[in-house]
Amino acid sequence: MNLKIKEKIGNRDGFSLIELLVSLAIMSLIGSTVIYNVFSFNSSKILLNQAVKLESVLRSVQLQAVSEEEGTAWGIKIFSQVGSDDKYETFSGSSYDSGTVDDVFYLPSELQFSNPTGGNAIEIVFTQGTGATTAEYIDIDIMTTGEGHRLYVNSDGAVTLIKGGKGLVGYYKLDEASGTTAIDWSGFENNGTITGATVNQIGQVDKAYTLATTDYVTVSDPADGSLDFGTGDFTLMAWFKTSDTTSEQNIITKGGTSNAVAGYRLSVNDLGSGGDIWVGLSDGTTLSSCALGSGYTDGLWHQVAMVTTRSSNVITVYVDGDLLDTCSTTSTTGSASSANNFTISYTDSTEDFVGSLDDVRVFNRALSSSEVNEIYEETR
Repeated sequence: MNLKIKEKIGNRDGFSLIELLVSLAIMSLIGSTVIYNVFSFNSSKILLNQAVKLESVLRSVQLQAVSEEEGTAWGIKIFSQVGSDDKYETFSGSSYDSGTVDDVFYLPSELQFSNPTGGNAIEIVFTQGTGATTAEYIDIDIMTTGEGHRLYVNSDGAVTLIKGGKGLVGYYKLDEASGTTAIDWSGFENNGTITGATVNQIGQVDKAYTLATTDYVTVSDPADGSLDFGTGDFTLMAWFKTSDTTSEQNIITKGGTSNAVAGYRLSVNDLGSGGDIWVGLSDGTTLSSCALGSGYTDGLWHQVAMVTTRSSNVITVYVDGDLLDTCSTTSTTGSASSANNFTISYTDSTEDFVGSLDDVRVFNRALSSSEVNEIYEETR
């Protein structure tokens, strides 16, 4: 009897072959996860460092043009190369072809330009003395994940680094100090017209607009279709603050209000529903919509993101950087494009936003959860 017990105990002194194989598999999985996470972190860090470096080079070249160094204009040419690392070159002169190359910079092999792309190039020339140029944007991203940042150069030659800005087609800071133009900082120049809103107010991100009934921003339907996404993915994002509990309030719309009106819509609703987030997508025949969460008409700032992934038939909604819920769009199969104007805080006079809006962003791609969270952390 004792011998049998001893034998059983003795058998547990080591691993069986199956246990050993299982343990090795678990260790391999953990090791792979750690390596992937470290690689992902390092790639993100390299991406940001390279974006900051390019931002610095752009500003330096613009200053060389302003100071009339070499007595001429200065510029930079961005190359998307096939079969070799992407690069950018600075030069003195009125054009790259007729000028003199001053310096050459290569991107690390894990990064690429996605604007320009496919062997194309972008040339930016800053005017001698003023530093002015033609507005342009540059996207730089990680090849394996698609994570990316944007450098936007406006017509005055000012350079802005937009972290997480890859795929931006509309970026409204809503921090204008005066005037009736809501400037689009995405590089697509989808500027809007301000009606009634009070500008230059304290916001979540620098300044904001304060809006009452019949206050809104209208962007005429762009001829290039940049604010229409057909059956493709897209993301809407904004900071909002309201304590109005009497109506449904639109944050972003371009149609999408009914079965018959193609487009998309993001709003906050307290019409007997406790302040939920309302999202809608219509192909002109069928409207898919959901009311999610509650309590968002509490007079505090919140960031909302509506990530629409058409290939998966789902809208994923985030509030303050965290997942709120999802909404199925299975019944909406056609194109959501339309000739409707893009509006901030407007569909009709009964559904205007009453409160404050800030930092409105529109992407022509579905952002990942980590990208949504990073933008939230960057702007909170």
